[in-house]
Amino acid sequence: MYKTIPVQVVGGSNPSRSKAVSQERTLNLYPESVPSGSHPSTLYPWPGSTQFSDGTGSGASRGIYTHERTGVVYKIADTTLYSMDSNGVETSIGTIAGSGLVIFESLYDNIVNIGTKLLITSNTKGYVYDVDSGSLTEVTDASYVAGGSVVAINSFAIWQLDKNRYAVGDVGDPASIQAENISTTITYGDDLVRIFKYKETIYMMGSVGVEPYYIGSSGTNPLVSIQNSSMPVGLIDRGCVDSNDYAMYWIGSDKILYRATAYQQQSVTTPSIAGAFFDLDFTGSRVKCIKFAGQNFVMVLTNSKSWVYCETTNLWIELAYTANEYPYLAYDYTYAYGTHYIQSRLDSRVLKLDPNVYTDNNQTTIRERVTAPINGGQLGLEGGRFTVKRAEIVCASGIGNLSEANPLIMISNSIDFGQSFSNESWIRAGRDDENNLRVEYDFIRSCRQIQFKIRTSDPNFFNFQSFAIDVQRGGQF
Repeated sequence: MYKTIPVQVVGGSNPSRSKAVSQERTLNLYPESVPSGSHPSTLYPWPGSTQFSDGTGSGASRGIYTHERTGVVYKIADTTLYSMDSNGVETSIGTIAGSGLVIFESLYDNIVNIGTKLLITSNTKGYVYDVDSGSLTEVTDASYVAGGSVVAINSFAIWQLDKNRYAVGDVGDPASIQAENISTTITYGDDLVRIFKYKETIYMMGSVGVEPYYIGSSGTNPLVSIQNSSMPVGLIDRGCVDSNDYAMYWIGSDKILYRATAYQQQSVTTPSIAGAFFDLDFTGSRVKCIKFAGQNFVMVLTNSKSWVYCETTNLWIELAYTANEYPYLAYDYTYAYGTHYIQSRLDSRVLKLDPNVYTDNNQTTIRERVTAPINGGQLGLEGGRFTVKRAEIVCASGIGNLSEANPLIMISNSIDFGQSFSNESWIRAGRDDENNLRVEYDFIRSCRQIQFKIRTSDPNFFNFQSFAIDVQRGGQF
């Protein structure tokens, strides 16, 4: 006699080195805990995107940033710096030489030459943009050698130089550097990869380790090393660090994602994700923190694969663009004008993230959930072999809209440890107002282990809450 058994459908990606162990996967969906809901957790679609900027500036993406004081968005495409207003209108400002990722920083001087500035640095040049006067000038001080990053604190600009050197610019004139304001990191014998600010602490992030500093005086070089606080994990590339209101996150030189709230690093990378990271090239990659729907997420954006760490649920998911699963569209990310924006890796256009949009810049988005393997022991059945004849997906039904009136869910199964999946069955998810439609998958398989692949491609609000299967004992091994 068959009995209906609930199966966990909500989860993250867990790509084991052996498919027989796990090929659990969550693509373009994210988990949310709902303790008082009809089910304890659910999967929601990752926000889609629509073009926001007018596209005046296009070309190679190099970075996007919101100035902390003014709230204005700036971006660099190819070698041009643009500002972008709340209507998406882009205005050319000037030339930023070089190629590759650019680091921005906000500086507000309220001590000497009162004014608002935007600091910009690449691997080859440094710039200061005076927001008040509209002038963009290159840092030409003889002591300056572009190292690729800059931070500002207490009206000071702290520039990364070459090797393990850094320089503190003059208050009131961040592009001016005195010889006595040049120093070196002291704990590790490595080169600086990035200078990063988190809360009131300056982190000198090298290739081998991270050294925290604080502002210890109001003199010309105010930085003081915090004793016994260095972290023996370096930064793999200068774009691979970001922070949110809870922690600082970075990809270590060992290709592990770490976080720290002060001076102690903690890995948030599971063994399966560490295995997936091992084969990735992090050159030119970025780590970006984003908060929406009451959750913190950490996006790991490489040129070949896009991963997301879900801080609230402690799960990992994957992001991809189009049905061919190209890397996620975001080259960089910023929050401005009450909205989330990404800079497209394809042409540097600025896109708006929208939870009510289910495509990426008008391109079809595939959303996929591959469940963890299900075996007889997990189902409480005697013996190892069992027979499955039906599955039901508990999800929002009646989700038809103007873009797709009759959306479909594609489902298949595997009984050979994820080596292959059956042909897909297409199941209706319900036209608008078909709210009581049961999403059922009829089939029959005899097996010792089974897992399911659930996919969607229609631009509708799919969310998955629970899963159940009809099973009976089907013999011994």
